[in-house]
Amino acid sequence: MDRVLDLTKALQKAGGKGTSDSLFAGFGIHFNPEITGYEDPYLLRTVISYGLLEPWLREWRPLDMSRRILPFVDPWPLQFTDALVAADDLDLSVLRHLVHNHLNGRNYGLDLLPILHAHDPEGFAAMFGKEASGARPAFHFRLPDCRLDEPDWCITDEWDRWWLVEALAADEARFDALYQAWRRGAGHGGLWVEEVARQIGKNGEELFR
Repeated sequence: MDRVLDLTKALQKAGGKGTSDSLFAGFGIHFNPEITGYEDPYLLRTVISYGLLEPWLREWRPLDMSRRILPFVDPWPLQFTDALVAADDLDLSVLRHLVHNHLNGRNYGLDLLPILHAHDPEGFAAMFGKEASGARPAFHFRLPDCRLDEPDWCITDEWDRWWLVEALAADEARFDALYQAWRRGAGHGGLWVEEVARQIGKNGEELFR
């Protein structure tokens, strides 16, 4: 990360353009955190954690308007998160079917196609077509902005978004509280962001402890 910070500072000094430079460019950052293994239970917990946190993440540090109006980082449909938390037998094969049934392509804040492609290339090709996405064992996190031309911006602010997703997956009590609340239907109410903040803190501070 120190090297990345040096790079972003150099780009800023050289006049690099940020998200707000153009309404149509949609400049963003893609993080690709490598998974620790297909059998690691935290893989699926991380997927679910993203679904539980995404509405809060989008309000916590709102995306630039230019990216919100372009179809590159759409939010997951609530029905997809419904299906994730309702699937008692969730594994990567089930996840592949849920993604196929509920998501339209890869243009979401978290793109799951690279992991699914890397895990089962033949099954992926049969369902999505082998050209639908490159295969790599990593979470393709497309949500963050790239605000290079804003003097107070730092790439670590964007990395915090992903850190909080993994931190929730690792926090059994808070994960279970939000998981059960969503299963009870709270995710479809207008107060879900407030419920997330109640569990993890207004700025995620309970997960940063």
